[in-house]
Amino acid sequence: MLEALGSIPADRVRIDPAPGAATAAEAFWIHETECACELVDGTIVETPVGTHDEFFAQDLSYHLMSFTQPRKLGLVGNANILFRMAGGNLRKPDLSFTSQVRVGEITDWIAEWCPDLCVEVLSKTNTRPEMLKKRKEYFSSGCRLVWEFDRKLQYCETFTAPETVTRLTVDDIVDGGDVLTGFTLPLSILFSK
Repeated sequence: MLEALGSIPADRVRIDPAPGAATAAEAFWIHETECACELVDGTIVETPVGTHDEFFAQDLSYHLMSFTQPRKLGLVGNANILFRMAGGNLRKPDLSFTSQVRVGEITDWIAEWCPDLCVEVLSKTNTRPEMLKKRKEYFSSGCRLVWEFDRKLQYCETFTAPETVTRLTVDDIVDGGDVLTGFTLPLSILFSK
């Protein structure tokens, strides 16, 4: 089972409700009342949260909102939002952007769409297979761009498909591509803190 979930550490898997039998309602309740989590193939998977990573995501959110809000481009979301993927899984990127034309319905406090941009701030318990699985779900559900930040090693990988990657370092500039045309941010601004 752990391999199917992306070879994640066993302590991130909830055993109540039973793996493989959890519902969206149970995932939402746990996410709201106990700990950050996702629903993956009927299994509640706890998502690591680190204070430094939260501040990093908040800083990036500020830059995204400063660009999108004056232009009325869409919604910037934080890690508290669960999005339903095409296959039914519930995912929560650390940060997201959904263009105004793609904003869908919100049912039972779950966003019934996948964002155009999904941002992940990697923690020490995230695995490469786990992140690949997430990217595949994001892109098959309508996402067009994924940014994965490694705050400690100070790089950002940008994906336009699950395995089509460009690695950027602290000396580079991340841009919004076709999703946020005109958005640019020197990574030195994010990684300087």
